[in-house]
Amino acid sequence: QQPPKPSSRLARLANAIFSCLVIALAWIYIAEPNWAYALTMWPSWVSLGLIAVLNLFRRGKGRFNYSMTLAAVSAALAVGLSDSPTQFLHWGHSRGTIRVTTLNCAAGTPEAMWEVAATKPDIVLLQERPSNVDIKALANSLFGTEAVIAYGPDAAVIARGKPVAIGESTGFATSNRAWALIDTQWGRIGICSLRLSPPLLRFDLLKAESWRDCDVHKQQLTKELEELIADLPAEWASSSMPIILGGDMNTPPDRVVQRSLVDKLGLKDSFWSAGRPWGGSAVNEYPLIRIDQIWSRGLVPICTQAQTTKNSDHRMVVADFDLAK
Repeated sequence: QQPPKPSSRLARLANAIFSCLVIALAWIYIAEPNWAYALTMWPSWVSLGLIAVLNLFRRGKGRFNYSMTLAAVSAALAVGLSDSPTQFLHWGHSRGTIRVTTLNCAAGTPEAMWEVAATKPDIVLLQERPSNVDIKALANSLFGTEAVIAYGPDAAVIARGKPVAIGESTGFATSNRAWALIDTQWGRIGICSLRLSPPLLRFDLLKAESWRDCDVHKQQLTKELEELIADLPAEWASSSMPIILGGDMNTPPDRVVQRSLVDKLGLKDSFWSAGRPWGGSAVNEYPLIRIDQIWSRGLVPICTQAQTTKNSDHRMVVADFDLAK
């Protein structure tokens, strides 16, 4: 029996390397460890899709079938482990009972803020907000004398109803949010608009420093959300009151970062069950990452989608809800 040819050995080595990469990436995107945040902040289809493409271009006797198998498996994992793969099952738009629109206003650009009016929202969440005067003008235009406004240094809430309580900033993390407890025509609702620390989008992944910095940043995001929730009134966690919480998370959906939203407030990402493609919101022209999100409790998501804007570097997110029965 003749020894295997060098090309055959290289093919087997390539198969082994690609197989290990697929297994490792699948585990990383499932477990989402802090140390791998430099990678998981990017959608799974970026890395797994690249592996699928590379295997499609591999040719040679004895390895073509295996490379095609690897390509198919990588592509399936890229979709299955992506943010909300169910978005590709939903098309069209349905207007719900309550419409929520969130938008990062690009360093306080009034023209960006006014774009939310076209969506005819019932609740507005703003980040990098314009001045109080500008926000009040929008609120009056939308809801007239029934407008309720909650101002934060970096965020704002606008809705129609009667204010029960308005949040006041008390610290660094909580200064990036605004919240209000409002009696609306649908009952009492807790509403919070927030913006977490800006993301670290690192491309120099060959440097250990990048992985360390992203690890630290993920821990910071987790801490900010925990501090924000701790600063909310106890009623938010102890009662069954409906809640709308959203804004510029500055992170793609991450179970570790956002665990407190689920465990302490019982919130769910509206895009997961009712998202419409494409859900990415940043940046506006090339929406690779879905960092603008709307979470809820006690409401049924009907439709959530990102819409392009003209005056912001973010897309706005519009979510429709029905009341839970």
